Amino acid sequence: DNAEVAYLTVFNGVLYASTVNYNTGFEVWKTNGKVLPNGKYRWTRVIKDGFGDTWNQWGMTMVPFRDHLFVGTASGAGMVLKNGVPVGRRAFDLIRLDKHDRARLIVGATTPDDPLPGWPEHRFPISGWRAGFGNPYNDYVWHMTEHDGWFYMGTYDEYLHAKGLE
Repeated sequence: DNAEVAYLTVFNGVLYASTVNYNTGFEVWKTNGKVLPNGKYRWTRVIKDGFGDTWNQWGMTMVPFRDHLFVGTASGAGMVLKNGVPVGRRAFDLIRLDKHDRARLIVGATTPDDPLPGWPEHRFPISGWRAGFGNPYNDYVWHMTEHDGWFYMGTYDEYLHAKGLE
């Protein structure tokens, strides 16, 4: 059900791709770039189901920082769409992968809006920050980067944008 690849980056010597998925939530895949006998690449999924919330529809951006890969999410242009119909809004999550592809929620919703079976009903971001840094209008992580040993994030606040206050 992936609609597109949203972002590509290299981490730990392999290529990672994040997707847009309006049905089951974004995914993250990786490949080492070696060609199989059939001429195709082997891709391995490392995150599925919007990391526990199908309303987490975009793996918007990814950046390596120190020994981790950070994934900033989005729900699209301020609205979560299901079957082409807006069903609500969702602020971004920030997820961290280690070199063994173990994922941790850094910033995120403590209660998923639409969890799939097998995912926890309550989540605990290790930073203590809720989705969107606690701002429900902070829709997505626009960009992330490292500078002088510090990690920076650019986000999008739909409310400030609508009021012309950005």
